[in-house]
Amino acid sequence: MTRSSLILSIVCATSLAFAAETPNEEPYQTVVKVNKSKETLLESTRSIENKNSEDLLEEQPSSLPDALRQSAGVHLQETNRGSGAPIIRGFIGPQNGIRIDGIRFNTSTFRTGPNQYLALNSPYALSRVEILRGPSSVLYGNGAMGGIIQLFTTDFTQSELRKIAVSHQSADNGGGVHALFSEDLGNLSYVGSIGGQLHGILRSGANNYQAHSSYEKGNWLGKARYQINDTWDITTAYLGTTLQNAGRTDKLGSGDIRFYSNDDHLAYIRSHHRFNGVLKEIEATLFFHRLDETVHRYSCSTTTLNDTTTVSNLSGCVELDKGEVTKERIYEDNVDSAGGQLDSR
Repeated sequence: MTRSSLILSIVCATSLAFAAETPNEEPYQTVVKVNKSKETLLESTRSIENKNSEDLLEEQPSSLPDALRQSAGVHLQETNRGSGAPIIRGFIGPQNGIRIDGIRFNTSTFRTGPNQYLALNSPYALSRVEILRGPSSVLYGNGAMGGIIQLFTTDFTQSELRKIAVSHQSADNGGGVHALFSEDLGNLSYVGSIGGQLHGILRSGANNYQAHSSYEKGNWLGKARYQINDTWDITTAYLGTTLQNAGRTDKLGSGDIRFYSNDDHLAYIRSHHRFNGVLKEIEATLFFHRLDETVHRYSCSTTTLNDTTTVSNLSGCVELDKGEVTKERIYEDNVDSAGGQLDSR
């Protein structure tokens, strides 16, 4: 079964690790407040949490949802590895907004329940993560009843930057490597990031293994900014992620096994003008977002006793033996979103 969707949107708003030296940071972390102007965490009247790149590097999260695990007011629903749906103040799925560099990441095809899409973003390609708790639909549109998770990709630096992060986890004998580079060439600045993770079968302390818990993930980022003059610059960026063979076995007892694979691509170009009058800034952004999802679903033979349905041969179903699999289906979804945003401050 294959489905393809095209979404057009126009949004207008007023308002182990080895690292090279990192650039100096501002004394207070900057966040975006209700009217989308900049302020510090101390000045903000909203319930906001901010994680910068050093926090993410120190925590060494296996995924972006994992990096939010200790955030106040945020819970995670993880049906399977390689996923992680944030629950903000009781709201889940598309009831919470996700934005990347100010661009809406949610699409109308996001499932109304838990979904894995936040995990498609790598914490190692971000300069910071902001969690805005509480309803924000007036500012950010529909899909922001619980809150907003804002992801900001790695920013440009005023000096050359090279950074490599290497991780390993013994629970599944998996690991990953992530590389980051950035340089300022005068009017032209660029930043790039590339990484990959391999996750094996998850093993508990009693040497019990979780079936179909392995998966692979890769991500990349390229971003460049050209300074036309003192008040005008243009930025373009491309982010990509591939997540393959993430198994889901929460319904194994009833003979249902699924494998999820996703490819995500987001590209944008942004023109930023600064003024000295009442109007301080104008940003005009054009973007394109493509999300591909493939689901392999297997059904195994079952037996029913006292109105309770259970899998007939558990080990045979886990191994996907041909004699036990009664049905195999493949679902494909391809969603293209294109649009523009105009922000003024």
